[in-house]
Amino acid sequence: MTNFFTADLRLGHANIIKLCKRPFEDVVAMDRAIIDRWNGIYD
Repeated sequence: MTNFFTADLRLGHANIIKLCKRPFEDVVAMDRAIIDRWNGIYD
């Protein structure tokens, strides 16, 4: 069994894109990508 741990994903945090140099144009694209990848873990 694999255990996954996570902290605050910063969903909805537009400033984190610039602060952490995340490769997204805006917060909507970032949130969608994080959610899609999260849900893909179980596919």
